[in-house]
Amino acid sequence: MIPRGRITFPRSGSAVHGGARSASPVAMLADGPQLSELQQATVLYIERMSAELLRMAKSTEMETLAYFLDMARLEASIQLKRETGATLM
Repeated sequence: MIPRGRITFPRSGSAVHGGARSASPVAMLADGPQLSELQQATVLYIERMSAELLRMAKSTEMETLAYFLDMARLEASIQLKRETGATLM
């Protein structure tokens, strides 16, 4: 689940959400690792920003840059789909 509220990225590497530190970044499920709240929020942000940057690159005919941005967007999308599939099973 994507957290509602403030998320900061501390230098220590542990997630801070609403003033409380999260324990483990990854919890294991039968189907594989589950993303932490911080990881989910980060992947969603990367997916959205990559899509926006992709549109900008395409509009200025920067095809190679658009290709790499699309790859980043697709990978983020795959990560989110894996998370959704793992939590529903």
